[in-house]
Amino acid sequence: MRYTYDTSGPKGAVGCGILLLTLGVILLSPVIAALIDVLGWVLVVLGLVGIVSGALGWLFSSRRAG
Repeated sequence: MRYTYDTSGPKGAVGCGILLLTLGVILLSPVIAALIDVLGWVLVVLGLVGIVSGALGWLFSSRRAG
């Protein structure tokens, strides 16, 4: 006997509804605000590291080439 996933019909709609309900509850919880703040700061730090490393590489590579 083979087990197959049936994504059509009422089972697919119930599964999709449960997924949407779960995502909605997560987005409405206060935990998501903290995660967005942390993600924002991580992106700011990574951006600064990228800018600094790019600028240093640009400065030092131009001295070697000349």
